[in-house]
Amino acid sequence: MVSDTSRVHTTGEDSAALTDYTALLELEPQNTDALYHRGAILQRQECIDEAISDYSAVLTLDPHHAKALLARATCWNVKGHWQQAIGKTARRTLVCNY
Repeated sequence: MVSDTSRVHTTGEDSAALTDYTALLELEPQNTDALYHRGAILQRQECIDEAISDYSAVLTLDPHHAKALLARATCWNVKGHWQQAIGKTARRTLVCNY
């Protein structure tokens, strides 16, 4: 199901992909790929708080997920929380590099 949803996601059918990722996450709540991609769709739809929530869930499950880390920092920056974005991203980067 992830590959089918990813295909829909990459073709720009955000509404269908969002529905599919949400359904997948009901079955597999710890699926980091689904969480990340749903977060990306939410971010594009300017649902920033929800995107941050999905990216944070990814990072809870996989603290070294660089794309989720960068995407969450970008969302915080959009909200004007640049110090939080820089601070947490810098700390996580140090952890990832060692």
